[in-house]
Amino acid sequence: MTTTNFDAQMSLYIPRCDARGLPLSHGMNKDDHEAAIADYIGKQFQYQRVGVIDRVDVVDKLTPKGFKYYIAFVHFTHWHDTPKNRQLQEDILGNSRAVLQYHESWFWILNKNKNPLSATEVELAKKLALQEKENERLTKELDNMKTAIADLTDATEDNEPMTIQELMLEEGEIQETFSGLDAADQRSRSIMQPLATPSSVQPIIGSAFTGPPSLVRQTNEPDVWNMPSSRDAIGTFQGGRYICGSYINDNDDGPLHLPPSGSGIDFN
Repeated sequence: MTTTNFDAQMSLYIPRCDARGLPLSHGMNKDDHEAAIADYIGKQFQYQRVGVIDRVDVVDKLTPKGFKYYIAFVHFTHWHDTPKNRQLQEDILGNSRAVLQYHESWFWILNKNKNPLSATEVELAKKLALQEKENERLTKELDNMKTAIADLTDATEDNEPMTIQELMLEEGEIQETFSGLDAADQRSRSIMQPLATPSSVQPIIGSAFTGPPSLVRQTNEPDVWNMPSSRDAIGTFQGGRYICGSYINDNDDGPLHLPPSGSGIDFN
């Protein structure tokens, strides 16, 4: 049996609007997204001929597990006075659970808004909520700054200023260190001086010698030993001395040994 007390301006409170059954943000900012959600909720009541919507206020919330949802306050210009809507208001005011099924898998639980706010009051409440969030952010930053200052104070107390005696001692150690570095630099410079060339040392390149060493290489061509006449020999005898010549031919392939007897070379 329906009640005769029909409230044509009854305001509704929806305690939970699951975000999964609401429009996605698609890159919109927070205000635009909430406006799109409010428009979607209002249109569901209009499509089902509940009444003409004045406005819908939504507030975002989080579950203990961090899932977002919204609460909504639906304000009507007026309800349509129909048996269906009268029964709906009776369910809202009575012990029965009143719902609005807007999809085969989704519905909203409807309660009477016992303390409806005007649009101005809602706007003020939103500003206060934003201010509270900003205050929380500033309080957190202030706490972080206090912690940083306390850490700096502790570090300063641990590092007391140096006395005049300590400063003088440190200056003396620095000067001693630089003196040691200068001495080491002078020693390194003396070590790096080039060696003097004795005046008595004369280059031997191109000088004459009395004869070849006692050992020469064997050759496959015996003519090499006849130095004055050999086509492979390089150098000449002058006054009984062999002058800067080579006595090894191009076909040399043997071990070192004394010149063969009868080679025709006289080193006397």
